Amino acid sequence: MAKTKRAGRRPGTSGTREAILAAARRQFAERGYERTTLRSVAAEADVDPALVVHFFGSKQGLFLAGVELPLEPADFAARVVESPREQIGEVVARFVLGVLDDTEARSRWLAMIRAAASEPEVARLLRRTLETRVFFWVPRATVIGIP
Repeated sequence: MAKTKRAGRRPGTSGTREAILAAARRQFAERGYERTTLRSVAAEADVDPALVVHFFGSKQGLFLAGVELPLEPADFAARVVESPREQIGEVVARFVLGVLDDTEARSRWLAMIRAAASEPEVARLLRRTLETRVFFWVPRATVIGIP
């Protein structure tokens, strides 16, 4: 007898959003943006595709949630600001390499880079995300005195 999917909410504590994100992260990292679909993510997460749309709105929304920056922008800004000017490049490189030591973070960055390289819209989204979530903090850190 074929197993049919039960309609409605999963019983108990729902891990639906997290299951969708985990599937999306893996697929974006392995397949890239173009070859990852909402349906394939839903199938891997064992949910109805409508739930993916419900939680994330679109493929772009899912991508941005799935590849969330693996660093805290204020921490990054603080490290840059507290460094001597001649060492800022090294500080940035060490910080990024430290983030990339984490397997999950590396997977997220790989997905972002692959998608941005092949999709102009994703490149624009990534640029905007970096500008507003990372680079935004550096000049403000000097003004507000983040140590």
